[in-house]
Amino acid sequence: MEYQSVSQFEEAYFVSYEEEWCGYVIYIERNPDRFRGGFEWSVCFDNEEIQSGLAFHFDFALTEALTYIKCLESNQ
Repeated sequence: MEYQSVSQFEEAYFVSYEEEWCGYVIYIERNPDRFRGGFEWSVCFDNEEIQSGLAFHFDFALTEALTYIKCLESNQ
């Protein structure tokens, strides 16, 4: 899986990110709270959100979502 780091300048122009991984869908969007900033991430399965969080950088949001999915997969 390849992705690019998003700088603070690029954050203002960030378009929503969506990827399917191991049957789960990862969504990453810019946090609508302009004062807090960062990115909202969510993991969905069968069109239901099963986990979400906030991260300061895109890289962290993607890592947190992937870590959550890996944890789910290792417990099955």
